[in-house]
Amino acid sequence: MINSHQQWDYPNGWPPLNHMIIEGLRRSDNKLMQKKAFWLATKWVLSNYRVYRNDSPKGKMWEKYEVNKFKPNKGVGGEYQVQAGFGWTNGVILDLLTTFGDRIEFKNDLEMNPNAVAKEVISNEPPNLPDVGGGNLQQNNTLQQNQTIDTRETSLLKQGSSSNGSRMTLSLAFLCLCTLISILVHSYTL
Repeated sequence: MINSHQQWDYPNGWPPLNHMIIEGLRRSDNKLMQKKAFWLATKWVLSNYRVYRNDSPKGKMWEKYEVNKFKPNKGVGGEYQVQAGFGWTNGVILDLLTTFGDRIEFKNDLEMNPNAVAKEVISNEPPNLPDVGGGNLQQNNTLQQNQTIDTRETSLLKQGSSSNGSRMTLSLAFLCLCTLISILVHSYTL
């Protein structure tokens, strides 16, 4: 790949393009493609979250993200400086959290352990994922067996534990902040 420094080119990842790919895979009848959709959604949400938490200045969502490095960053290149608080970024995150939020998890120690981040977030191989089909998720053994969940209607917060320590889903605070940012940006532009 060649870094052309153009707006839509490598190394930038754009929320609407990622969302279209994820949705196309999710709506497939192929379970492997549905698992890949979940894996891509997880990578995208967690990458956005890491930049939101760690970038300077903190607490910003960006119009595009640089996705070719170990640590994701706000996007680069193009005809103007990368924009903060972008509507499509917030919209994509909200939709992915609505669709997959009951399953997207991170470990409490991700911030402290770059190897865990690389393994769980930036990996090129999809993790061992639960089976999904037709927009519904058959829950894995950490929840009740044989209970079907419509992923668009489930609560975004679930708590649990594993042998690796405490695990939690993406925080409701992140979802609320994304929503607030979207509202503030919309109000500011009126």
